[in-house]
Amino acid sequence: MFAGQEAAVLEKIQALLGPEALAQHQEYTRRLGSNITAEQFKEMLAGDKRSRKPKRDSLSVMLEETQQTLVTAGLPADFQTVPMLNFRNIASETERKRISI
Repeated sequence: MFAGQEAAVLEKIQALLGPEALAQHQEYTRRLGSNITAEQFKEMLAGDKRSRKPKRDSLSVMLEETQQTLVTAGLPADFQTVPMLNFRNIASETERKRISI
């Protein structure tokens, strides 16, 4: 059920905004967990605002680790790792248990 809905949303995004915006949306979604974490801790990084940006960007190593974990778990690269945004986790306890990482 969710796969069909997700495909329909992606199709609508592409129809409204074009393939380039669709690719940007998919990349944003894929990086969401890493970006939220980096944003959360950016104020704790040493230095001024300009010098913190490269440090914040280096937190993207979390994305690499997340992708490796998804591969190990046999999940697709576009699997949403932010639990409240992965509606499959919410709707199905069986599915949630099967794909918990």
